Amino acid sequence: MAMKPLKLFISSVQKEFATERIALAQYIREDSLLGSFFDVFLFEEIAANSYSTAQVYLSEVEASQIYLGILGNEYGYEDAQGVSPTEREFDGIRDVSNQVSTAYEIPRRVIAEAIINTIAHRNYYSKASVQVSVFKDRIEVFNPGQLPNELEFSDLSIAHGSYPHNPLLANCMFLTGDIERFGTGTLEIFYLLEEAHLSRPQFNLEEGFKVILYRPWSQTAHDTIHDTIHDSSHFALANLTHRLVWKIQGEMSRDELMVTLELKNRDNFQKSYIKPAIEDGLIENTLPDKKTSKNQKYRLTKKGLSLQKRLKNEVK
Repeated sequence: MAMKPLKLFISSVQKEFATERIALAQYIREDSLLGSFFDVFLFEEIAANSYSTAQVYLSEVEASQIYLGILGNEYGYEDAQGVSPTEREFDGIRDVSNQVSTAYEIPRRVIAEAIINTIAHRNYYSKASVQVSVFKDRIEVFNPGQLPNELEFSDLSIAHGSYPHNPLLANCMFLTGDIERFGTGTLEIFYLLEEAHLSRPQFNLEEGFKVILYRPWSQTAHDTIHDTIHDSSHFALANLTHRLVWKIQGEMSRDELMVTLELKNRDNFQKSYIKPAIEDGLIENTLPDKKTSKNQKYRLTKKGLSLQKRLKNEVK
């Protein structure tokens, strides 16, 4: 059964946009796709009748599913109350909400908090852009910034101090109400996701700061781990050292590891991967007495080999 076309009411000051109104209506009607879904109404096309002008256009507005307003410089003819037909038409639809009843996959406030954090904490000297990327299983919010030196990833899920990279900007956002309380943004994200029974967010520092928010899905935990590890454009193991352990084969140099992990920032690699992995006893230097040697390589310890085996078993 074919769907009945939706009635689309084009509203504007007729004289100001006479050409545009006709062109728009013609375009919609002649387009093979749009013409199948929309029935355009133009007031100037109706035949003269005994009804008042106001009765006609207001009844047509009420009968329409879509209101399309074209607003310019002119207000238009004013009736006895000093109101133009265009405003009357708008008033006729204003009481009808244009908000669809929607249940968000991820709480709206979570996305807002992630974006607000990127604005307050990004590095504005960088030419990189804030990016919001939507994938089948997740949403990623990236900014060219870094985690404040005073904080670790583990601090983000608990109450912590506020260390905005751009304090003046952050204060403006506090005054506008976009930031409710300093130092609570990521804490709010954790709370709202837990309340919605969604996976905890994940963070990484590959060339910048990225927040990874998982969408609800029906895949099993096995599929989740498998897809995450084998997605060449994304790897979101909760611990960055686990990612390093997963990739090491035999003895590998720093450059070899960075190529394998698709990383470019040497300082970040040393700080976020190599140093914590050594401190956790997961990897070791092949030349422990010559740590700065150009021949230095890294290999897994017994503890690291055990962890790598466990990680690989999880995806079999």
